[in-house]
Amino acid sequence: MGTREKYIKIFIIAFISVLLIEVFAFNVRFWESLTFKKPENYSVSYDDQTVVIKGLDSKIKNVYFKKTDFPDDVPLTLSISYTDEANTNLTVSETEVLNAVSESNYIRIHPDGKVSDMSIRIVGETKKSNVLKVNPETVVMDFNVVRPFRFRFIRFALMLFIASLLIIFRPSSPVYKIKLFDEKLEVSKVKKYAVIYFIILFVLFWGFLTLRFQEYTGIVYYESEHVEAIFSYQAEALLEGHVHLNQIPPSFLAQMENPYDYAKRVELAEKYGEMFNLDFAYYNGRYYSYYGITPTLLFYLPVLALTGSPAGNFYAVILFGILFITACFRLVRSLCRRLNKDISIGMYFVLCTVLIFGSGVLYCAYTPNVYSVPFISALCFAVSGIVCWFRSTESKTLEEVIKKRWLMAGSICMGLAIGCRPTFGLFVLLAFPIFAKEIRQRKFFSVTGMGNTLCVILPVFLIGCGLLYFNYLRFGNIFDFGYQYNLSQTDLKHRYFEGSRTFMGMFEYLFQPLNITAKFPYVRSVYNYVNTKTDYLGYQFFDPMYCGFFVLSPLSLSILLLKRQKASLKKSYFYGFSIMSLLFALFLMILSIQKTGISMRYQLDFSLYLVIPSIMVMVTVEKELAERGGNLIKIFRGLVFCGVIYTIAVNLLLALPTDKLSPMDVLSTELYYQLKYLIFVPR
Repeated sequence: MGTREKYIKIFIIAFISVLLIEVFAFNVRFWESLTFKKPENYSVSYDDQTVVIKGLDSKIKNVYFKKTDFPDDVPLTLSISYTDEANTNLTVSETEVLNAVSESNYIRIHPDGKVSDMSIRIVGETKKSNVLKVNPETVVMDFNVVRPFRFRFIRFALMLFIASLLIIFRPSSPVYKIKLFDEKLEVSKVKKYAVIYFIILFVLFWGFLTLRFQEYTGIVYYESEHVEAIFSYQAEALLEGHVHLNQIPPSFLAQMENPYDYAKRVELAEKYGEMFNLDFAYYNGRYYSYYGITPTLLFYLPVLALTGSPAGNFYAVILFGILFITACFRLVRSLCRRLNKDISIGMYFVLCTVLIFGSGVLYCAYTPNVYSVPFISALCFAVSGIVCWFRSTESKTLEEVIKKRWLMAGSICMGLAIGCRPTFGLFVLLAFPIFAKEIRQRKFFSVTGMGNTLCVILPVFLIGCGLLYFNYLRFGNIFDFGYQYNLSQTDLKHRYFEGSRTFMGMFEYLFQPLNITAKFPYVRSVYNYVNTKTDYLGYQFFDPMYCGFFVLSPLSLSILLLKRQKASLKKSYFYGFSIMSLLFALFLMILSIQKTGISMRYQLDFSLYLVIPSIMVMVTVEKELAERGGNLIKIFRGLVFCGVIYTIAVNLLLALPTDKLSPMDVLSTELYYQLKYLIFVPR
């Protein structure tokens, strides 16, 4: 059998398998319901919000429940109790019905033996409305009904698409035999089309996810003076020629000895009936934005100037996310070009996926609010800067020439990254290991290398001077970026270093396991705004926290092989890059623990410093094992393949929890319940 016939057979088998899964696995409740026997001679009564059923005397397997006068796009929570042969008045877990998703109306229950009596109570307060009250005219109910057979074409197509990707990138696939580069270390036209295709897939997924989690337009937040519109407020102030925001702080802040004491602020706000603006910077009686100015200048200010309306943050997240994804593909290409010129196109795509998903950047897509904008924009420019610096030393000829335009482009990107989030300034120092070879060759920091040196230093210096001057205009100190004046839940101005919380924080940031439950969406936060109890008897801020970085991105543990791959990395001058990256990651992690708190978004401050060296290690290991031949390379690819599937799965799972800052069940209710009842098939 030829290769072509072999893969046609594989795809036919995959098609049939997916078809069988759709027909039988996803419709398992239809097939089993064909055997159900309907009960007879039972009575139904209605009492306020409860339906009471007596005299069933049958083995009840499912309940059909629909409230016809209830909105189709709002979930209705039900509490079911029944008396069976083993239990009297047993109350099972609450469940939800969403009329827009018809599968949810069929409730699968699991009593012990026959059920004699049952009650179904609608959970919630009626308040002024009677919409939660039950009566025969508004409730449609039945028992042991045959569920309709549903062939969902979109679900079938999605499963077929996933199966195709699994076939294409499985460890024994021929895509691992197709080299990414040709003899001139260039990517051919056909392969470029493949790269563009995968970039488009990532971009479409990013846009879809972000749009599903956007809550309101920028205008709603702007009119309510919410922090979500603070970039637009800053743009408005700049257009008017000043740096302070137009919003007027409450008078009691100026009278406070310490206006950054959150509890005292809340107390005075209730006393005087004036509310302060949370997460605004307050300094000398005025409000300021302490967020980086780069997103304002590049996105929010042009939108406000051209349209007269504030921009929604989710648009910025989409824009910078697209640029980040594109930059990631280019970065992995540059790493492979230096470390493994024989890299396959299959491994290249896998490593791109590791970088994008393993960085944890999907947090910004499913939390597209004001807090995500500085992170996604900084990540975008930081990765783009590294790519440009790598490109500056790439040559199609034997002559090694440093391209000054790429040096300058990289430095401009790094300067912009600092303007998004100052902590990303550490990326600038990676220029030293990136250009280690060229520095040794005196192409920098010498008379002949003066042009190259200035191309790297001057753009960052000029942008940095602009940022420092902006600090001076706002806070009277060029080195004061204003974070300590933030009116948050933490008094950042009086936040001291406390070593005891460092180790707890490092565990949370790196190794905290997932909090798995048996109820959809199966993952809950370990800590959130209410549950912040630890053995550390001091204040520590927690956002909803779901897992540590290495639990989210286990392939990044390949940095443990860094010393083993030292020789290979040193040949390409990447060992110093890796060591410096790990030190920066440690520094930024401790800084976040001490100065801010524990949050999934703060992992983005140091995630790239961990995932990029891990990719370098994986590239060198893949090269070494490929040269040896045998089964080890297949085992390695299999482990990477499984790691990628796990990383994607966990990232997607973390989009679902209901205790998130931007929960899907609120922002995209129908999608949430479609996933629950059409994909996970719990009942």
